[in-house]
Parts: sequence; structure tokens; C-alpha cells
Amino acid sequence: MKCFSLLLLPVIAIDGLFCGCATHQALTLSHNVNVPKEFRAGNFSEEHPGFIEGNSTVERYVNAYERGWVLAVERFADNIDFDDPSPFVMSGWPEESFGGDSGYSDGCARIRSLIEIYGEQKVSDYLQQFRPELPEDKTTKIENQIPASDAHTIASLNATANNAKAAPDERCRAIFSLFREFIKPGSTPAEVHKVLADTRWLEQTNILGIYVLGGLIPVKWELGHDTPFVLAVLPRTKPSTGQPPNLGYHLYFTLAGEADRSSESAFAILTGRQTSDTNAVLKEFALCYPDGMIEHVTKSGIRSFNFWPEKK
Repeated sequence: MKCFSLLLLPVIAIDGLFCGCATHQALTLSHNVNVPKEFRAGNFSEEHPGFIEGNSTVERYVNAYERGWVLAVERFADNIDFDDPSPFVMSGWPEESFGGDSGYSDGCARIRSLIEIYGEQKVSDYLQQFRPELPEDKTTKIENQIPASDAHTIASLNATANNAKAAPDERCRAIFSLFREFIKPGSTPAEVHKVLADTRWLEQTNILGIYVLGGLIPVKWELGHDTPFVLAVLPRTKPSTGQPPNLGYHLYFTLAGEADRSSESAFAILTGRQTSDTNAVLKEFALCYPDGMIEHVTKSGIRSFNFWPEKK
């Protein structure tokens, strides 16, 4: 196997090849990425005549491995008692599927072994440094948002969202602003409709329920009680190329009150046609921008991070 060394998290940049692992279990998340033989095609050298950044099999495997590893770290950082026996599946190329699963499994195994040696409290304290939080002065708190009673701003954003003559990015960002600034996690359908007063823009897209997890998604939900959804914002006006970082604008959200809720029900809730279902609380949502930036909005506040790691 090829063996890559990655000494810091969440850095996903491969500078060289070497083998050799520590002989004792130190309190560290430094690790090697062992690439199976079938996924070694390609290279990381920009001088190589066939180099295409991010497009080699080995690079896709390593990047997926690191995303799986980082997810494991985040989950244990949030809850040191984290235990989820369900299989982890990452969508994409075969090497991404295998890499994501391997990274997640190896990350969980490493943390559990550290807990056995150092104890939960010490490992939990150590993991906090790897949580992808912004510095406190840049973290946006929900309670500091513009009050939802600002009807003029809400009306203006709704108008921009539905203005076919406005620039595509301006329209998409107006929609994101409606969610980010005025819709609070925990809102009922009626409260959501007060903000999304004119949802003609929604007629240009499909809302897709996520019933079988095929990869990472930026929202959480309670199995058996909630349903996560995703919608592409104005995909006809601002289409996605399907290649990062130009993925278009996407909105993920979680509705409580029903497992396997239909997409039709979610559409009716967002468009104000099903305001009587008070159990269908909008628990949280994530605003995904074309450059890979994600704003995850929960009752705790807004956490911003970039899903696609930068190249060195």
C-alpha cells in the first residue's frame, strides 16, 4: 500500500510519500492514509505531465478518507459518548465511497482507543481544538439577527428572489438571506410562511427527501422522528456544473414530526399550503454556497465552514 502522512486536522493536502507509524499510542490524531492498490492511480505532483488537480483516483480516495476522518472527530468532539452502529456511506466514485468509509471507521477506532488509554474527559478536551468553529468574534448568534418584524426587508428580499430580471446570484442570496436572517430553527410552518411570503421561486425546483443516506449531508436529524431534505435553489437560472467548487446554491433542512415525510409535504410547508401541521417544526438548515462555503444554522447559532478543503 502507499502510505500518506497527514499530521494535522483538518488539513487535506498531500506533500509526500513515506511509511512508518508510531510504536506507542500518543494522544494525537496524526495518522497515515493507507491507499489500497486498486486506488493508487494518479499522482500529486504538479510537475507530472498528466497532473489534473483533484482528478486522480488516489487523490479522490485520500480526500474522501480525510472527510470521513474529520466527520468522526467532529461527532466525538460534540459528544464523547457518541455511538452510532449504522454503516457510513459516502456517495461518489468507488474510491470516494471506500475512502470515506475507511476514514470514518479508522477515525472512530482511533478515538475509542485513545479513550481507553486516556479517559473520556482528557480525550474530549483534546478534541475540542479540532471542532470547525469560527473565532468567537466572527460567530453569528441567532439572537443577534435582524428582527423578523422588519416587514420591509422581508418584502424586499421576497421581491428580489422572484425578480426574473435580477442577477442569478442576487436572487439566490436573497433566498438565503430570508432563511439566514429571519427563519429561526424551531419555527412552525406558519412562522416559516410569514417569512417566505412569496415562494414562486420554489416552482423552479424539486424538493428531495433524503430517505437513504448516500453520503455526507450538513444537517442532523433524529432517525424515526425527522426527515432531512435538500433543494437546489433556482437550478434553471443558476445551474450547477456538478464539479466542485461550482455546485450552485443548495439548501438542506430537517423537518420534525414525521419520519419519511414526503417531498410533497415539505413543499406544501415551505409554500404555506400546510401551515396547520404544528408538529412539522423546521429543526435546522444549512445554506450551501457555490464556493463550498456552508452555513449550518441551529438553535445554538450559525457555524460557517468550507466543505471543500483548500489546496496547498
